[in-house]
Amino acid sequence: MPRLSSILLLPLLLASCEGCGGTEEIAGARASTATEGSGSGEAAAEPGDPPPDPGPAPTLAVRGEPEPGGVVHVIVENHGREPVVLAATLEIEREEPGGWAAVEGIAGLSLRRSCEESGEECLTLVPGAELHPPAWLGTIGDAQCICTRCAPAPEGRYRFVVATCDGEHRVEGEAFSLAQ
Repeated sequence: MPRLSSILLLPLLLASCEGCGGTEEIAGARASTATEGSGSGEAAAEPGDPPPDPGPAPTLAVRGEPEPGGVVHVIVENHGREPVVLAATLEIEREEPGGWAAVEGIAGLSLRRSCEESGEECLTLVPGAELHPPAWLGTIGDAQCICTRCAPAPEGRYRFVVATCDGEHRVEGEAFSLAQ
């Protein structure tokens, strides 16, 4: 009998949460309830099944424009036809022998719109939009807006990397050279 009461509660929970922003977990619960003994013929995902297709990667241009002294301006452009929801975290990779590697020790580099904003977890870039977050200071440690505990990043080839907020896609930017 407890199973029947949880099935009856689910529609009430769904109705009370409409538009509350946390529907992913509830939708997942609804999907798993529908496949358990529903007779619909749909099988639940089994371990080892391939993950669902995340769809096409967003059409973004990500680049860094260095200026003398090590400051690098960040530009992210949506060249696609759909809005793209990006994670606010901006990663930096350096070209090393054998490939690209994440640069360790950089604090607080994000896709916020200005140094005065604290930044959000995710942000939406509409088609044709260009985002110019505060520049990377070309430093390790504090890396954006202020430099109180920082040191110049080593010279080399770098690139910025952005990801969609859902983690399904990662877009590597164009390489640029940093000279101190």
